[in-house]
Amino acid sequence: MVNDDTLNILYKIRKEISKSNNKQLLSEIDYTIKKVYDDLFVVSFIGHFSAGKSSLINYLLEDEVLPSSPIPTTSKTVQIEICDETRARVYIDKNHYVKLNDLSEVKQINKKDVEIEYVKIMHDSKNYNDTFVFQDTPGVDSKTSTHEESTHKFLLNSDYVFFTVEYNHVESESNLSFLEEIASYNIPFSLIVNQIDKHDDSELSYDTFINRLKSTLSNHNIHPEHIFTTSIYGTPYRQNDQLESFLKELDDSRASFKKLYHERIIQNIEQKHIEYLDDQLNSLDVDSEIDSDLKTHIHYLLEEKQAHDASHIKSDIHKLTEYVDAHAKDIVSNSYLFPHDVKDSIREYFKISTGDVQVKGLFGKKKKLQAMKEDQVKIVHQLMQDVIDRQINTQINDLFLELKISSNEYFKYEYHDALLTDYEIVESNEKVLDVYLGELKQTISKEVRNLLKVFIKQLDIKVYDVNPDDTVDEELNRYKKALQLAELKSVFLSGSYKHLYTHVEDELKALNENIELSLDTIKDLTEKKEDVVSYDFKSTALDTEKFYSITDLIKESNNYRHIYKLLTNKLNRLKHNEANISVFGGFSAGKSTFINALLKEKLLTTSPNPTTASITEISNSDKSYIQYKSEESIVELLESVTGKSNLSLDDQVKQLNKMDVPKLFVPLKNGVNKNLETYRPLFGQKIETTREDIDFKTSEDSHAIFIDKAFIGHHAPLLNQFTIIDSPGINSINERHTQETHQIIANSDLIIYVSYFNHVFTQSDAQFLKYIQSIKGKEFPLSVVINAVDLAKNDKEIEDVEAYMHQSLNQLKIQHQIYGVSSKSALEHEDASFEAVKLSFLKDAENKSKELLALSIDENIKQFIELLNSNIKQFNEGESYINTLKENRQNTSHLLNDFTAHTVKNETVNEIENLFAFIRKQLELKLYDYLSSNISMNDVSKKMLSANRQLIKNDIEQYVTIESNTIINNVYRFIDDLVNQHINDFNVKLRASNVVDTLQYPKVEQHQVKVSVNDRQVNAELKRFEKSVKTHKQLREQLLEVSKTIVDSIQLDALKDNVIQNATYYFNDIDHKLLEDKTRVLQMLNTPIEAPDEVMYKESIDLLNEIHSIVGEENDNH
Repeated sequence: MVNDDTLNILYKIRKEISKSNNKQLLSEIDYTIKKVYDDLFVVSFIGHFSAGKSSLINYLLEDEVLPSSPIPTTSKTVQIEICDETRARVYIDKNHYVKLNDLSEVKQINKKDVEIEYVKIMHDSKNYNDTFVFQDTPGVDSKTSTHEESTHKFLLNSDYVFFTVEYNHVESESNLSFLEEIASYNIPFSLIVNQIDKHDDSELSYDTFINRLKSTLSNHNIHPEHIFTTSIYGTPYRQNDQLESFLKELDDSRASFKKLYHERIIQNIEQKHIEYLDDQLNSLDVDSEIDSDLKTHIHYLLEEKQAHDASHIKSDIHKLTEYVDAHAKDIVSNSYLFPHDVKDSIREYFKISTGDVQVKGLFGKKKKLQAMKEDQVKIVHQLMQDVIDRQINTQINDLFLELKISSNEYFKYEYHDALLTDYEIVESNEKVLDVYLGELKQTISKEVRNLLKVFIKQLDIKVYDVNPDDTVDEELNRYKKALQLAELKSVFLSGSYKHLYTHVEDELKALNENIELSLDTIKDLTEKKEDVVSYDFKSTALDTEKFYSITDLIKESNNYRHIYKLLTNKLNRLKHNEANISVFGGFSAGKSTFINALLKEKLLTTSPNPTTASITEISNSDKSYIQYKSEESIVELLESVTGKSNLSLDDQVKQLNKMDVPKLFVPLKNGVNKNLETYRPLFGQKIETTREDIDFKTSEDSHAIFIDKAFIGHHAPLLNQFTIIDSPGINSINERHTQETHQIIANSDLIIYVSYFNHVFTQSDAQFLKYIQSIKGKEFPLSVVINAVDLAKNDKEIEDVEAYMHQSLNQLKIQHQIYGVSSKSALEHEDASFEAVKLSFLKDAENKSKELLALSIDENIKQFIELLNSNIKQFNEGESYINTLKENRQNTSHLLNDFTAHTVKNETVNEIENLFAFIRKQLELKLYDYLSSNISMNDVSKKMLSANRQLIKNDIEQYVTIESNTIINNVYRFIDDLVNQHINDFNVKLRASNVVDTLQYPKVEQHQVKVSVNDRQVNAELKRFEKSVKTHKQLREQLLEVSKTIVDSIQLDALKDNVIQNATYYFNDIDHKLLEDKTRVLQMLNTPIEAPDEVMYKESIDLLNEIHSIVGEENDNH
């Protein structure tokens, strides 16, 4: 009974809504009607793309129905409907489907982004009743854009929702945001924390984990009916049985859920349509939405339009003539010239003329007939003139009045008898009469229009210019549209349409008809893969043995003692060189566990909740420190929340406490209020402390907001040569986690990016990795760790995940090496595979940190070989060769003395100009992609944009800042290449000048730009957004416009000047850091040349031969 009532109302609502242009809602209603018509009870599993939804559903069905993998597999919504047979269909749209042969084809299709609506699988199950539906959705934060759209589309048609999260990503921002959205729809839901087998009670007790989760959910006003912890593997914490029991309870309680669904969906649709009509009315900007007011204004506008049209027509005599002629033609054409009395009188005339009328009497018949004819002409004349006056003359004169053309003359077309008497009448019948009347009307029309042309020329009309006025037409159209919408709203609110009788059954049957198509309809079941260049990096070991061998050759040499000293000094630096290893990744990817595994000790706190709230540096030291933030840094942090600038710290706090801050900033607000006075005396200081104190303060945001950096002193073999930096996660629930990570990239010798096996790659990863590349350069290799590979069911899953990551990094054109590890396993016991990976990491870090110094030593050896050759030539050729050397030294000294990094300024400015010629369009497209993936229709409809405008503005600024720097950092790479080329040229010239020393390109700080967007403009755009966007198409269109507007608000000229200024600072820093090398080399260039004696000559020959035996004769570089 409930189904019939729901269908009846849904159909009538649909019929009413179809009168408007609310296409998005109509589409949703169609799917709702289909769901109710088929009597489906839909339980949806929604969540993170690799939360294990598909595996969990397979477990509950006790069959491998759905494809499951750690990489995104569900690209379309899949409905598994319980019935007594197994079959599969792919729906191209709501009604048309393609029947598949077996479930393997479902798996093939569902792994690809092909153009289909959804997949339906009919499946037999003894545990659930027929028409019970498991609905599996795409992940809410997958890299594939179609995933999120599909999830939202089918969400509203759920009777119950299980939001499924993976144990290590419970509190991610995307999960919490989507849970808030589900809660806003009033759909009953529970939370499933899947893969609970990953829980380790030694890290965090189960009860503490659940209590923290409930607290976080409560802070976000999220209240699920139940929280189930599940796993397809055995663990004491899994509640699979409880979940199965609850599902059966739901199945047995369908009747009550149908009533809830009926109330919810009708209310939701009505609310959405009223909001749509209201928003459409608001967008029209009319003074009133009351019908009578709108009609009055429309009448006024019509009069205004008429007056303006008249003025416009009168402004040109030719336009006036054409206008009147066209209207006169219509007037005559539409006139009723021949009513019955007129037609009868003309018919009588025809009869008299053809002798069909008998004349009484015997005499004078001809004369009597003529008299009758003349009398009938008079009758026709009188009747015709009366009709013409009413039907033509009056209307034409009214036309002149409408045009406000006043004249003493009155237009009058006179009927004349010749129109009748000149017509040759052969016979009298209805056919002849109709032909005559048609010709008569045409003749009158022609004569009236000719007469009007003469009449208009006689009128005294002043010709003047009139500017076209489109505002009246535009306003009239707006008010007509508003009246239509107001009337639709009035009817909808009254509910009167619900009481109309309609033939529902037949039309519902047509709406829900399932039409089978051939398999050929799906043209491409596999996506076309573009050929992507591989950026798989192969590391090569530094060959330093030859350096030591060559140095040993000259250990006892008196002639080349200075060379031995130079090489020995550099080799000692090379041997004891320390490297920086930085560990990045998404929060809860297992970064801290990975570092613990590297150190073979549980040094850092680990937990499924975000714990790394500050940058932590671990080095070989007896002492540990905390560097506290300065007061200026705290003010800047609070300013990003309040949106208020030029305020003191205390005023910022007052402003913060006045605000109802977005939930993302609640931990920050609470921390400031709780601990500000405790940390105020410590601002800007570096204080020695204990590891336990660091552990506590860096893992709690209420304390960590005051910490700039933590330094942990620890003794471990690894730390003798390496410093390790643990960074905040890039997409945790705390905004600071993302912001502070970027500060440590530039000083890293090795960057390890930790990704989680079940959550391997997202959009935020892509942006961050491109930013790393912009700082480190395109040749810098990224070491990617896929953590927790022990979760894989088999080796094939590991291969799939690594291939997916490899493909993603290739598309970004990032040099990389990929390693699969289990940090937890390596920490618990010896793991040979982890140790092999660790060894590879450390060798890469060592090589990278020593690379520049090794290149310098290699250049020194080349110079030494050149020196030996030169000394041999000096001995053989004498003074002439020495003069050549002197000349070389003088030229090189002159060039080096004049050299400055500013030499490349012109090329750099040209490069900056080229970058800024395209930066606007690049930022527009990137910002559009970002906004498209972060703003949904729900955000717009629930007015979430205005409520979170400061947060959105901060997010946009941060995103645009990172993207701008990603582009602008190319300037630094450009300068590096040019200046390095000059330095290499100088080092070659030093060879030719018999100087064994090198200029080494220094590490210089790269100033990053801060991009600001106009606060008012962002707020205005968000308000306009919520008014005008009602469909996904409008959402995409408006997002593109918003992106353009925001980028237009950025002062790109000022930004360009800032980049040029930063380039100047960069030149100055290079020059400053090169000064020591330049001074030393210039001194050597100006040292007098001493001719070698015979002993030195022979030693040079011997050394040259021995060096060649070490480096190889064929090696042209030596």
